[in-house]
Amino acid sequence: MTQAPVKQLDPDSLKEQVQMFLSVQDLVSKDLLSKSDPFVVVYMKTQRTGRFEEVGRTETVKDSHYPKFAKEFLLDYFFEEEQELRFDVYDEDKSSKNLKDHDFLGSCHMVVGELVHAPGQQLVKQLLLKGKTIKNGKTKMYARLTARVELLGKGTQEDLTFTFAGEKLAKMDFFGKSDPFLEIYRYTKEQTTLVHKTEVIKNTDKPTWKPFSISSQKLCNSDPERPLLLRVWDWDSDGSQQLIGEVKTNLNFLRNNFKAELENPQKKGKKVGTLKVVDLKSTVAYSFLHYMAGGVDMSLMVAIDFTGSNGHPLNPQSLHHLTPQGSQYQQAIRTIGNIVSCYDSDQKFPVWGFGAKMPDGTVSHDFALNGKEDDAEVSGIHGIEEVYVQAIRKVELYGPTLFQSILQKAIAIADSAHDNVKQKLQYFTLLILTDGVINDFKETKDLFSVLSFKQRKKYIYKQTVLSKAKPFFWCRVLGS
Repeated sequence: MTQAPVKQLDPDSLKEQVQMFLSVQDLVSKDLLSKSDPFVVVYMKTQRTGRFEEVGRTETVKDSHYPKFAKEFLLDYFFEEEQELRFDVYDEDKSSKNLKDHDFLGSCHMVVGELVHAPGQQLVKQLLLKGKTIKNGKTKMYARLTARVELLGKGTQEDLTFTFAGEKLAKMDFFGKSDPFLEIYRYTKEQTTLVHKTEVIKNTDKPTWKPFSISSQKLCNSDPERPLLLRVWDWDSDGSQQLIGEVKTNLNFLRNNFKAELENPQKKGKKVGTLKVVDLKSTVAYSFLHYMAGGVDMSLMVAIDFTGSNGHPLNPQSLHHLTPQGSQYQQAIRTIGNIVSCYDSDQKFPVWGFGAKMPDGTVSHDFALNGKEDDAEVSGIHGIEEVYVQAIRKVELYGPTLFQSILQKAIAIADSAHDNVKQKLQYFTLLILTDGVINDFKETKDLFSVLSFKQRKKYIYKQTVLSKAKPFFWCRVLGS
């Protein structure tokens, strides 16, 4: 059996992850004596059911018809799929997760693809209530929702913990001192996006806000030179707020004992106070690609179900039925194997079968498909298919479905690699292809428990080192 060589797959070609931020304009008021307290619920239509499922909710912004939400939504963008989003806007009436307890203000739909490809990656849609547009009686403008996305930053991601403080903040209230809070915005071209808002500290001109954590991806899209806007406001009980002062900076400046004079465009030349970073802690958040770049070798192991429940290979309904396109098992081998094998440097993979009656009449739950019990490796994904097709023609589908022996062999290989490897880092993936029911579920579960303990004791997580040898078990269930 021949097959084209394995293609080198770019992982980023499968999807792009985007951040989405929301704001709403010209909302109508549902409350008699105050403005609305809006929040947005985001849904995405699933490919499997065609139904909308909740992705998440924004925070509630009090007393505002023009809310800008700090909550970010991380979405996986697939070029080949139509990913429809629905945005439902509510006025919060009570502390309840039940949406029936809040006033519905309107809804709109977008497709992730059109949002990604819109000018500036931003779309504005009018809100509809019972199929009709909604007009703000005061501004005579239609209520709208604005969504904006950015591709996830490709730079090194960090988990940052900030402590900010103010000094000699200007007095904004007639009686008493200000009630300051801090907002942090990041710039996207000429626009700003709110990424964090601190608590309000009442009646002080020298606040120290509580430490807060934020990812560098959310703060500045992991770009330390990305401009940031820091604004200090005075909170008022009527829902309004007055700008005390602001300063433009970036993450690199914030790292370097940051302390800056605030400026108020309405009070040019007047001192309105100082903002400083009291403390900043940073931890690198390594991604899968960081580990790959750090030298991790991803080794694939495969186990295939040869139990009778799959159906006789001559039966067209059997998962082992061989066609010119290959059986369903072959298709799964290609689909998954071609992805994982890209990271395996030697392109040699151990392949076992389980649940078959061998030509000598014995039943085996861990036989090497190449017939070499002391060396079950084959070359390339095409090699896996070749030994699979040879085996399906030699053995009899039998049973039961037992995983324990296969798992023990996989663990032994990973342990051996861990004990013998010097510099090269390895991450083992065991791909189990099966039609479903596991007959030794308890034994398999117990083995996973032992393995979990061994990983905590034996495998080291340090900087770019994922592990010396860490088995990962991936079970693909075929059929309905």
